[in-house]
Amino acid sequence: MINRYVYPELIWVNKSFADKEDLFKTVAQSLYNKNFVTETYYESLIAREIKFPTGLDMEDYYVAIPHSECGNIRKEFISVVVLEKPVTMNKMDDPQIELPVEYVFFLGMNNDQDHLKVLKEVITIIQNKHLILEMKKTSSPDQIAGLLTKTQPLSENVK
Repeated sequence: MINRYVYPELIWVNKSFADKEDLFKTVAQSLYNKNFVTETYYESLIAREIKFPTGLDMEDYYVAIPHSECGNIRKEFISVVVLEKPVTMNKMDDPQIELPVEYVFFLGMNNDQDHLKVLKEVITIIQNKHLILEMKKTSSPDQIAGLLTKTQPLSENVK
């Protein structure tokens, strides 16, 4: 199922951002420019992240899975950002704790049923330490897309 939502043009590798807001704003603007989201996506993304933080401590690395309300999605997607230097995000199960997140998976599903299915697949991916560390070693969005969809290389994954 995840294969339908991974687009190499939505994968950012070894990028740096000043903070979480800069990361969210930059990714939101790119998604809006590519017609994946509505103009209210950024505000919804930030509001949801404040209310329900998405940072996860995976022991050897830190991941976040931010998403907005389904109504802000025009075309379903998973956008992945592998950060050159971590950004601080709050921990999902203990929002008082800040985590230095290096891997961010933005989920954009336009219905709750697909969202839950894709979220389960993404959780399986982020639990795979080898796969996550391989993502850090590559500089190619196509290779990361291939790792995520279990095909090497990914060439025609466009809806």
